[in-house]
Amino acid sequence: MDLFVYGTLCHPELLHLVLGHNRVKARPARLENARSAWVAGQSWPILIDGGDGADGLFLPDLGPEDVARLDYYEAGFGYALVPVTVQTADGPRAAQVYRTDPAHWPEGAKWNLTDWVARFWPVTQEAATEAMTLYGRIDAHELARRWPLIRARAGARVRARVEAGEGHARAKVDVAQRHRPYEGFYHIDEYGLSLPTETGQSPIMSRAVHIGYDAALVLPYDARRDRVLLLRQFRPGPFARGAEYPWLWEPVAGIVDGSETPEAAAVRESREEAGIEIRQLVFAGQGYASPGSSTDHHFLYVGLCDLPDDLPLRGGLEEEGEDLELALLSAKDFIARLDVGTYPVVPLQMLGHWFARHHEALRAKG
Repeated sequence: MDLFVYGTLCHPELLHLVLGHNRVKARPARLENARSAWVAGQSWPILIDGGDGADGLFLPDLGPEDVARLDYYEAGFGYALVPVTVQTADGPRAAQVYRTDPAHWPEGAKWNLTDWVARFWPVTQEAATEAMTLYGRIDAHELARRWPLIRARAGARVRARVEAGEGHARAKVDVAQRHRPYEGFYHIDEYGLSLPTETGQSPIMSRAVHIGYDAALVLPYDARRDRVLLLRQFRPGPFARGAEYPWLWEPVAGIVDGSETPEAAAVRESREEAGIEIRQLVFAGQGYASPGSSTDHHFLYVGLCDLPDDLPLRGGLEEEGEDLELALLSAKDFIARLDVGTYPVVPLQMLGHWFARHHEALRAKG
């Protein structure tokens, strides 16, 4: 099969990742009477009829396995093959192109591959690598369902690579084996690891790791009214542990999506979970929730906002199964409850005690 690609698959490393080889003799091509544009607010393009032409690559003589792998990857974004005629240096050529219905997506600016590489390639590289390890194990429909979580994990790995640290470097760890006995919303990885010692390397040790996500946590604070907002919801962790009361008070919190920044996630989650608009985020720290067994990493903020008396006291997104109870507390009451151990949620305690130490400075911002 001959294929025309116009978007992210024009990046040679991504094409190599998806195909599993780099033997395709790609050459420049152009689809007339069309244009390629960003999907507004997203990290991929769409092809739209009309315009001064869409530039891309002509990929000749793809084999059945090549097409199957491309179908698998592109189906996750809702694309399917349609026939077109493209212009190449050798004249017009019949080809197939992956398209989706542009009516389903808001059109953004003109597509630019260079901009995409600068903004999204590191996360896409991580996500595509994970996605293609699933080829032959799950179908394209299931891959499409998992894409948001795959991208969230990819974003976490990219952020982890640039974190400052000290002590032994990652390269000092010898990985003798790695096995994934469970895949779902979270993953479990089992490692056989040898670590550096004063005399060389340790014997191989078995370690299990819960593969989670980066999350943004926000304590909403109204400095003028001197009050905070908390939300309460059912939590399966305390339930599985045997807690008699598994509905817990927490800050606003949510997974940092794909290439989203933690700050953008904090603002978005405040809107989705509590229906509030954050005017300013005040950074309150970041770190691992349980580094001995989990990759979960938290970014902590106090969010300056308005918390009026008539704020609805239910929140959350129905499509995410959220049913959140909201509560407004004076800063004085919140700090007093922290001091007597009312909240058995360590991230809330960390945010709360940071808030208590900086309360007067935060209040002055009102």
